[in-house]
Amino acid sequence: MHGIEGKRARDVVHLGPRAPSPARPASNPPKVKASPSEAAKHAALALVAPKAQAALAIYSDPAFTKLDPKVAAALRANLKLAPAAEQAALELLQAPGFTSLGAAEQRAALEHPRPDRIAHLLQVVTNPLWTALEGDRQAFFAAPAKVQDAVLTQFEAQPTMETGRVLLRLMGARWLQKMKPADQLRAVKVFAFCAAQETGATFEDVGISQKKLIQGALEELLRDKGYTLAFEDLPYGTHETVAGESIRPGTVILNRRVFEADDLPVGGGPEGLLEEHFALSTLVHEVNHLHNIEPAPGTAAAFQDEYRAWFAGFVALMGRLPNRIEGLGRVRDLLTQPAYADLAEALDHQPAEAQQIVEFLQAFGPVTSRADVLKLDITDVVSLAPLPSPLGVF
Repeated sequence: MHGIEGKRARDVVHLGPRAPSPARPASNPPKVKASPSEAAKHAALALVAPKAQAALAIYSDPAFTKLDPKVAAALRANLKLAPAAEQAALELLQAPGFTSLGAAEQRAALEHPRPDRIAHLLQVVTNPLWTALEGDRQAFFAAPAKVQDAVLTQFEAQPTMETGRVLLRLMGARWLQKMKPADQLRAVKVFAFCAAQETGATFEDVGISQKKLIQGALEELLRDKGYTLAFEDLPYGTHETVAGESIRPGTVILNRRVFEADDLPVGGGPEGLLEEHFALSTLVHEVNHLHNIEPAPGTAAAFQDEYRAWFAGFVALMGRLPNRIEGLGRVRDLLTQPAYADLAEALDHQPAEAQQIVEFLQAFGPVTSRADVLKLDITDVVSLAPLPSPLGVF
């Protein structure tokens, strides 16, 4: 279905009637604006004449004089904008979280001066979780302050070493750096959740590994010149929601509407279970589409491509193989939902393709047509759904 005339492979979630979501509580209290007189005082402090800078005691402090010249210059540039931050700068030069950084990382942390950079940097490097983050920190420092805070907040909510490694790698992804800040926050939430789930993944059976499915999806999105992640406002209705899409050769799209750009972890909002589905199952689902050869629409291969992507996403999220009842539910979706109309057309009107599809469907029961599939009644919750053919998972 996907890849021609602008059509995209979709993970469509059939939800049934759903009540409107309750308003999400604000994750941060509203900021109180300073009175004009207070604002004026702060502005005056930030704009002290350069002549006064020579009097700052920090410039004769041994910790400052030992800095790499380029790091010292970057620190001076920030103090020029905010001389009132001198005490914070002195504390920064003594903080193990800063002194343990290499000169290149220290410089990256102080580049692009702004009045609040020193105070924010001190807050970051004194965070108890800071030293547990493993990896290159230069891209982290290049991210907006809110994104840096989000990394630490999500790391605190999902405290595994893999989460820290994945989040630092995420900061270096080119596609992330091109995103709007709100979508960057969404990406941090998604990757923190997926990395945490990978840590606890142990399922492996019949050549399918939950851990490899999650690892493979993350790796494809994090490696240099790999796939790209984007967020779009996809359909999100009371009866049917498009969780995500994929566009060849390598773009995965998640529905922006389910993820708030806040500091709550995935699953922590009013749409908790749906968030988890979108963040993990849909991510793996769409990566799986891109991982396999693109089939022609309206064919048995296209049917298997959709079933396989669902199967991979199911295992990644649930940590087990689907049973026949769950597999039949997916098959019925593929043969009834408008998004997959080409598959129903193939089964109803293309004998050669229909024969291959029916041969696969007979693993669910004695069926010869689409009507038989819709009438089929399965009560066995033990027997497993048939594997995709070919398997095509990581």
